[in-house]
Amino acid sequence: MASEVGSRILPPPPLDFSAGNTAEKWRKFKQQFELFLISEEKDKKSDPVKVALFLHLSAKTSLSHPDCHLEALVYADDTMLYRTGKDPALICPAIEEDLRIAAKWVNIWGMRFNASKTVAMYISQTTATPPPIIFASATLEYSHQHRHLGFILDSALSFHAHVNALTRKGATEVFLLRRLSYKVKDRDLLLKIYKMYVKPHLEYLSPAWATLTVTQTGLLESLQRRAMRIILALPRIHHITDADYAALNIISLRHRRNFALACFMFKLNNNRLPHKLSKYRPIPHTNPYNTRNSVLRAPYVPYSCLRLLDRSSFLFGLKILNFISHTFHSLLDISSFKSSLRESSYYIPLAQIYY
Repeated sequence: MASEVGSRILPPPPLDFSAGNTAEKWRKFKQQFELFLISEEKDKKSDPVKVALFLHLSAKTSLSHPDCHLEALVYADDTMLYRTGKDPALICPAIEEDLRIAAKWVNIWGMRFNASKTVAMYISQTTATPPPIIFASATLEYSHQHRHLGFILDSALSFHAHVNALTRKGATEVFLLRRLSYKVKDRDLLLKIYKMYVKPHLEYLSPAWATLTVTQTGLLESLQRRAMRIILALPRIHHITDADYAALNIISLRHRRNFALACFMFKLNNNRLPHKLSKYRPIPHTNPYNTRNSVLRAPYVPYSCLRLLDRSSFLFGLKILNFISHTFHSLLDISSFKSSLRESSYYIPLAQIYY
């Protein structure tokens, strides 16, 4: 039976298939999982919610190879299973085993997975072809990019596909803003329309893709400069200056991305994000030199992920957080952090920090 604390039944313990009677272990795991669903009033939830909960719990089973670490992420009604490791020959069979466990569970509950909507992605610096992955009697197609809730993840973590999609969408909206400017001459109204309908698309989920190249940054900034010319009724050949930014009381998109990333890292450093991200909380480190101050460093990360993290926003966020005085790190809440940072001498130079 499942363990009970008060009136709450705890989730089933990790399932170990390495030895013993597998059928009996699965029967007990299923029974405890059903009781857990009832106790948490999730038995009446939709099937995708149940599947996501099961996959989240199955990610804690002891199937992992020492050099192959399993994680499960849930995006609304979509679920991602991923493993990190050094050898694709170990990772791919392990993912197949995870998928077989999930397939057994959905068969028990009378559901079916749609293999045609399932894709695999191999994130690596190499161009080697990984082993095939079989799921529901079908070989999964390897994709170089995939969209997750509006964010396009690519196998090289270059963000080219995501920035190109933002550029295409932003160009369409700026074109509509120009068409609207022929009828609307009110600068304040056009500025509000830009802030409400154009800028949010150019900044959506920006802490996840803040490490842009100079070319990618220029593509997005050119869209805002084009919109500024429309709002200010300036000719297309006009070069946008600091005075134009001041006239509209706005700042560059790069400045806003760096500020948003600084706020994200502040919340991560102070445990104000979901518990799943707590393992990435920065670790204070004091250099042995008397002339050096204490800095924040990345916690332990599996060796296979180090090179990929170089392209992520995490290390860039640490760079920004270390640029800011450590007195800001211990502020009470995010509101105090934002207001104090805007009023400090670090706010303007924040825009000049590049990945």
